[in-house]
Amino acid sequence: MTTSISTDFNSWIQATSVALYLLGLLYMIFSNRSKATKKEIEKVDLKHAGTFEKIGDEIADHRERITSHGTRLTAVETTVKHIPNKDDYETLHQRIGKVQESVNGVSKEVAATDAHLKEIAKNVDLLVSYHMSGEKK
Repeated sequence: MTTSISTDFNSWIQATSVALYLLGLLYMIFSNRSKATKKEIEKVDLKHAGTFEKIGDEIADHRERITSHGTRLTAVETTVKHIPNKDDYETLHQRIGKVQESVNGVSKEVAATDAHLKEIAKNVDLLVSYHMSGEKK
């Protein structure tokens, strides 16, 4: 029975040592992997060290540009408010129609006045030519 106990004990010790060996091996693999990952991260950090500052500068530049676009957009909106709309054009069209009617009326009056002035000029010419010719009756 002693032999059986010592054989069982030796088997347990061997199994435990194999298990501890495997656990140690797994620990080494994962701890080295962690170190390798840390090294890779450090390499990437060194490679892109100024990138975040550049991105920050670009973001600040974009914010300034957006602000200037806002100012420009406000100026455009202000200008657009003063551009005539459909109602303004309709009112303008009506006023032009009234002016056209007035001009037509004035034109008729001027035409009538012109005819009278031509008659007067004709009579004056006749009087002047009569007076110049010396014919008196």
